[in-house]
Amino acid sequence: MTGVNTYHRLTVVAAILFIASACTAQYDLYCLGSSYTIDHQVIQSMADTAGIPLKAGRSKVSGSMSDVRQRAAGRPLDRGNPLRDLGTGTTNVLAMTATRPWRYTEVEAKACAHFARQVLQHNPDARIFIHDYWTVLPPDRSLYPTLHGWDNVRGMNLGAVKIIHLMAKALNHKMYIIPVGAAIQTMREHIIAGDLEGYKHPDDLMSDSIHLSEMGRYIQACLTFCGACQYDVRRLPGNITGARGKRAPTFSPHDAKIIHEVVYDTVRNTRYSGWNRHEPSRLADYLAHLKAGLKNWESFDKMPTSSDTGMFKGDNGIDWTYAHITSGRDGEILTDTFIKMRNGSSLSATIPNGIADLHFAMYRGAKIEVTVNSRSLGAFKPVREGGWDNHYFKIGDLNLTGDVKIEFTCRSKEAIMDNISWTNPH
Repeated sequence: MTGVNTYHRLTVVAAILFIASACTAQYDLYCLGSSYTIDHQVIQSMADTAGIPLKAGRSKVSGSMSDVRQRAAGRPLDRGNPLRDLGTGTTNVLAMTATRPWRYTEVEAKACAHFARQVLQHNPDARIFIHDYWTVLPPDRSLYPTLHGWDNVRGMNLGAVKIIHLMAKALNHKMYIIPVGAAIQTMREHIIAGDLEGYKHPDDLMSDSIHLSEMGRYIQACLTFCGACQYDVRRLPGNITGARGKRAPTFSPHDAKIIHEVVYDTVRNTRYSGWNRHEPSRLADYLAHLKAGLKNWESFDKMPTSSDTGMFKGDNGIDWTYAHITSGRDGEILTDTFIKMRNGSSLSATIPNGIADLHFAMYRGAKIEVTVNSRSLGAFKPVREGGWDNHYFKIGDLNLTGDVKIEFTCRSKEAIMDNISWTNPH
């Protein structure tokens, strides 16, 4: 595989939602699926940037696509039904978000095709988009300290790419994929947490504490490219989950380097890709910048898989002491390695160079007490909101210098916890 050939096949990576030529028509956007509100905001923003007039989204139908189809089946398409507009010929752009496409690929593809068919029957020139939403995990869950080859994409899932191909075959119509999942995921997490302070525009995701999501979008472009070259997800290159039968094919580091460099350069030079003008021009500089940003983060990847009480050296060389804790993996809960605790379990470490803000994630049903320098900051318990089972917490304004001891103690019957990160005082 050569860089030139790779470049020529990267049409799907360009996150251009509409034809880039001059456009005078006003497009009627219709969003369906679990994240319709923010999906619409992102598309609207990109259209505005491109100078394309776009009407407001007309749908407020959310949920998995298969669920939406089932709910719609028994209801008349009258004026009170938001799905009525699909069959009127007025919809120019239909954007859908499939739910967990790596697991429910065929079911969600059929549901997406069902609604797309309604639009295309009355408007054969309509554009159909699938949001590549679940192929990139949220910031602090999708990245690893080892930023080379395909090690940093082992937790990705390619269901949305497969759905695109299934729909294209079923409808004999070109499908588009929107690689903005990392931006949407970040926005959702901040909105759910009620923490919009300091939030950056999606075009500036390299900044401050959420810059990791831009790396997620870059990796997503790599994965989307691979999906464009191969119709069979099982034959995609790289160390990737989500293939049928959980098989993980591999390919050479040389090819990995070519793909990374070409996609990086393409994303940099593609309009509407969310690239920030202040970001490095070379891939090597970009990875070095990201690696520096990962220094205050613990993934638990280095914790022994069968453990109960002991000590391990984490991602940053920090010694973590744990009691009555085991580690595990479960793509339906927290996709990378996480820790499983029971009542009285504890995890502690001494963090050098101080802590300004402390971040961590918990699964529903957990209750964990956080102690910093022997002072309890209270017990934290996630609340299920917006259909999300796991929750991110931030303890801000600690502003502690020097060595800081942190301890997490389980106060519920059981708990699942992951992705501890922190910032240093300025």
